[in-house]
Amino acid sequence: MGQERDLPLFPLNTVLFPGANLPLQIFEERYKKMMSDIAVDDHCFGVVLIREGREVGQYATPHEVGTVAEVVESAPLGQGRIYVVGQGIQRFRVLSLSYDEPYLMGRVTILDPLTDDTTQELVQESKDVLEAYTRSMMSLQGGWVREVEVPDEPSDLSDALIAILRAGRRTKQRFLEMDSLQERLTGSVPLIRRDMERIQAEIKEKGLTHRFGEN
Repeated sequence: MGQERDLPLFPLNTVLFPGANLPLQIFEERYKKMMSDIAVDDHCFGVVLIREGREVGQYATPHEVGTVAEVVESAPLGQGRIYVVGQGIQRFRVLSLSYDEPYLMGRVTILDPLTDDTTQELVQESKDVLEAYTRSMMSLQGGWVREVEVPDEPSDLSDALIAILRAGRRTKQRFLEMDSLQERLTGSVPLIRRDMERIQAEIKEKGLTHRFGEN
């Protein structure tokens, strides 16, 4: 396990992975205070999937494993709202919760990097699948595809695979909690392939084709 720290927690109905961006519109006073408080510290808060409760109103009970997010963009929207973009940095596990602040606080431990127990063949397969899946998603949305950037590091690759996957929150949370790269990749690649088949069927139904940029 890594270092322990106190971390403001933002329970949401979403799962954030390291490397992914999370846009938020802040309107509750407690979360505006959170953003003000972390602005004088390290600009970090924790994103945790809600286990029980709701995003708005009373405290929600979160899952134990979440992701540290750093505020990389912030701007007022008017009508008392704030636009914030949080970028996932690293995973953590909640050790205890505190309700002394208007927002939820957690004593957390930063989780160690994923165990690199995979093979080069599986990593390459995962890269190929991520590139093909990204192109399919872009094509479905009518986007223009020139070049797909695929992470080289296996850990970053696994985060990117699951972050882009069209799957339920519980499925994504299960992957977030995994410590083994082998387990993550062998579990996510088949899901990506199955979803790619559904995407191709949707593309065919809509009469769309892949659009690639010239080299």
